[in-house]
Amino acid sequence: MINVLGLSIGITSCIILFLLIRYELSFDKFHGKGNRIFRVVHDQENASGTDYGEVTPYPFAAAFRNDFPEIPLVTQFHDQGETLVAIGAEKQMVKTVLFADSLFFEVFDFKVISGNPLKDLGEPGKVFLTKSLAEKLLKGEQKATLRLANLADVEVVGIIEDPLPNSDIQFSMIVSMSTLTKDFINFDLDQWGLNSAGYSYIVLPETISETKIEEQFKPFVLKYYDAEDEKQQTYRLQPLSEIHFDERYNSNSVSASVLVVLGLLGVFILSLACINFINLATALAIKKSKEIGVRKTLGARRSQLTYYFLGETLIITLFSLLLSLGLVEWILPWLNGFLDKRLTQSLFTDGMLLLFLFLLTAFVTVCSGLYPAFILSGFNPAAVLKNKISTQGNSGAYVRKVLVAFQFLIAQALIIGTLIVADQMDHFRKSPLGFNKDAIVNVQMPNNNEELHESFRSRLASNPDILDMSFSIGAPISSNRFGTSFRLTAKDKEQFYDVSIKIAGKLSDSMG
Repeated sequence: MINVLGLSIGITSCIILFLLIRYELSFDKFHGKGNRIFRVVHDQENASGTDYGEVTPYPFAAAFRNDFPEIPLVTQFHDQGETLVAIGAEKQMVKTVLFADSLFFEVFDFKVISGNPLKDLGEPGKVFLTKSLAEKLLKGEQKATLRLANLADVEVVGIIEDPLPNSDIQFSMIVSMSTLTKDFINFDLDQWGLNSAGYSYIVLPETISETKIEEQFKPFVLKYYDAEDEKQQTYRLQPLSEIHFDERYNSNSVSASVLVVLGLLGVFILSLACINFINLATALAIKKSKEIGVRKTLGARRSQLTYYFLGETLIITLFSLLLSLGLVEWILPWLNGFLDKRLTQSLFTDGMLLLFLFLLTAFVTVCSGLYPAFILSGFNPAAVLKNKISTQGNSGAYVRKVLVAFQFLIAQALIIGTLIVADQMDHFRKSPLGFNKDAIVNVQMPNNNEELHESFRSRLASNPDILDMSFSIGAPISSNRFGTSFRLTAKDKEQFYDVSIKIAGKLSDSMG
């Protein structure tokens, strides 16, 4: 029971970590042109250091097509985020709304069920819905007109498949880029100094290298940026395969070093189970000694006994594997909710998982069973039958001591690491945020009409249960902010410092 449960826990941990690592490594691998797709990013040098930006100004795509005619596939999209959508009298907040140009589906391999995005996304007032959102909003209707954020009416012209979970680009609807106006972001879209939520991707022809394009970015920046801004801007191309793992540009990235640590963690946990198996097998070897003596007396060779004991280990490992598969199936729904992932265990359709399970079973069988089989098959039959065999004072006892010491070392390291992580998580949850968050409600406003805001404020002020209210572009701890720079006029004018701005209205002492 100890062996089966120990191996089951180790194998279960390895399977889950394998599914998690493979899931992270699979991001954006489904695009046919993936090895030639690059995101345009820029680095900005100033007195505060280097600011890494993954967004581009909104005039960038048109300017790039004009200056680099040898690269025909250039697409740009704007991530509007959560947006109020109305269809008739029904309204609801829709997450991940994108505005994209007509080449979006030429660059990325998202499946189009109906409609012609190459044509429709080039016209204003058009929208494509994902299949899941269409079922929720349209309720069987083929055509409909939606109202976005009380700012624009758009016609549903097509349906697209929901993006795969292992895509860094997520969306519920895609609106034609020409529908995007100043009203959606509160700034003019023709400014080269504005970096809001616009992303640019290009597909390099096989005959053109990324280094060649990056060398030509310098005159490109000189042409379109002001003299002061030009000195700080450095554009470069980021391969699609690196986006999910580059922490500089992607706040939702996963560091490659974290995946390595997770892999090592799985190896350590499995090692504990294997070492436990070895120690138990060698410690209880005396109980099998008479069986071995009889078998050897009847002519069994050492190699046959080795295979026999490895076979026993294989049976225990297979039984543990079956138990582990059940545990993984039971744990995955909870784990997906906790990590916000979509890990799946598809035994009959996932060839890579089957290969991993085969290699895992072989590894556990050999590591757990080879040394005990070697020790047990080496007993002298005459000594065994005369009860003169002992596991004390020989090399087997020494090996067990080393393995036990190594086992405790790994176990203590894992326990200490777990305690540190738990303490850090407790610190994150309980640390003061600099303001009193109790009884404060954050409500997203559907539009930026000042008269409606003041009317809303007056109605809330008349409610005796509400102490006060304030308007802002986002909660204090949200990522909604404006970024700009300033310089000290008494010093070098070229020394700029980054600053983040939170725009807010009246805030009373009762809310501070």
